[in-house]
Amino acid sequence: MNVKLRLLTTSAVITVAATGGLFLTNAFAKPQRTNTIAKEVLSIPSRSASYTPGNFTFTAPLELTGHPPSPAFFQADGEPEISADIFGTIYVTAIQGVPGGTDLWKSTDKGATFTYLGQPDGAQDHCQTLPQCVAAGGGDDQIDVSTGGYLYVSSLWLGNVTMST
Repeated sequence: MNVKLRLLTTSAVITVAATGGLFLTNAFAKPQRTNTIAKEVLSIPSRSASYTPGNFTFTAPLELTGHPPSPAFFQADGEPEISADIFGTIYVTAIQGVPGGTDLWKSTDKGATFTYLGQPDGAQDHCQTLPQCVAAGGGDDQIDVSTGGYLYVSSLWLGNVTMST
């Protein structure tokens, strides 16, 4: 047999085998599952919503302050976050933006009053003589209370995240 003919035949066989393999892969692939969740949702009997009027009211808005005004930062205390522990203590954090820090408050009287606890995310606790120090945080923050009553505050800054307990 001619070398060119043998090479052409071999190439054709490889191409046909590869193409056939693709089709066989799809044929023997896992069978597609039907959407059982949608079927279950459709089979749930419909119920009308019920509403029981409550007898609660909201208090007037309470502005949380406690730190002296800063000549350097806007101190917006934006994006507040609230968490409560198992003892009923309410914790609130709010960001000032990097490098302004994150402020922290707590209430032990169901939110009637709040005590300013400072800025747990950096050097502010060691800066008593200036109205505002540069913080290691102040970007997005997260507050959480463990079942053991421990408070965790994380604060995002330009290079990483601070974590306070």
